[in-house]
Amino acid sequence: MAKHGENIYKRKDGRWEARVIKGYTEQGKALYAYFYGRTYKEAKDKIFASLPFYIGDSAKPTDNKGSPHFCDVLDTWLGSREVGLKKSSYVKYLNLINNHIKPSLGHYALTGITGALLNAYIAEKLKMGKCGTKGGLSEKTVRDIVTLIKSVLRFAKDKGLLSDVVNINITLPREKPKEMRVLTKEEQAVFEKHLCSDMDASKLGVLLCLYTGLRIGEICAMKWSDIALEEHKLTVSHTMQRLQTTDEECSSKTEVLVTGPKSDYSTRTIPL
Repeated sequence: MAKHGENIYKRKDGRWEARVIKGYTEQGKALYAYFYGRTYKEAKDKIFASLPFYIGDSAKPTDNKGSPHFCDVLDTWLGSREVGLKKSSYVKYLNLINNHIKPSLGHYALTGITGALLNAYIAEKLKMGKCGTKGGLSEKTVRDIVTLIKSVLRFAKDKGLLSDVVNINITLPREKPKEMRVLTKEEQAVFEKHLCSDMDASKLGVLLCLYTGLRIGEICAMKWSDIALEEHKLTVSHTMQRLQTTDEECSSKTEVLVTGPKSDYSTRTIPL
């Protein structure tokens, strides 16, 4: 099965097969070049090595030749950001690109990415953009996609690939704030009674969340050394996340990471 948005497959003989559009017939049918490797990375590297020969031809056969494909610019932009990004942010951008942007816009030449095209694309995502299910994406996800695309286009302009950044005038529906459900005093009393009976590490974690407002990732990353009983304080300096792995050679689809908290302001001391 191919990765979302990529023409890279694992064959029955164990090899990886990658393909890239090298041009079109007069009837508009795509012509492919094929590359093989013992690993996913080897096949993908061969695609990038071939790009100087094919770049610009896999977009719509108009006068956009010489312009790189948008999918290649997306990959280059993400690669340039990887070092400075948190792993969670990198995985988020990777999924937005592979699941939502490349399948719809990746085959266009960079110079073919117009404001009209992007507005039509965003409207479609709001209407029926979910992967594998019916319905549109949330306004929050669409805003994230628009922000990412704008960042990629600015990157392309800085690299001299575009003369100007496409102006995307999009009016999204105002996101309605979700009503917060708060426990009543009676509900909290019942909840506390349950937590304090037959106490274990999980129940203690929930009780701490109830009284301190800690995030679940902060609770999961906490050590006993973070709690100073004599000083009646608790120190928050780490968070735990389970993220999709980006290592193609890894057998597990996810990995657990303990990193610094969500922001600098999240490092704090809470009185007990």
